[in-house]
Amino acid sequence: MDYEFKDDYIFIHMNSEKSLLKVIWSSSQQCMSLTEFSQCLSFIYNEIDTFRPQTILIDSLDFNYRKTPELELFFSLLEQHFDSVKVALLIGNRLLGKITLEKIKQHNNMIIFRNRMEALEWENSLASF
Repeated sequence: MDYEFKDDYIFIHMNSEKSLLKVIWSSSQQCMSLTEFSQCLSFIYNEIDTFRPQTILIDSLDFNYRKTPELELFFSLLEQHFDSVKVALLIGNRLLGKITLEKIKQHNNMIIFRNRMEALEWENSLASF
């Protein structure tokens, strides 16, 4: 069963056939309040916890939000899943400076993409479960 959620800031799609949870940040997230941002991060984490996907793809190419403790906490919570889940980040230059890539790169299950075409090719290569 597939699942989709969309609001002004994020689009989430769970592809149960591939056990892939895809999160796409909208460029409108730049207008979010800190409270809305924290709520989005909590919602994404809850979706990960609910669906327990084998693979997570976070498209943050249009992400341009300030670094906050909530963002660091989100990545720390995401790290808890790194041993059992493959995580792929589609990441632009704006976000590169906002997170600690050295911390993320130490995990073997983390893949970082710099453009959507590479991420799409990777996503299409995933086997069905």
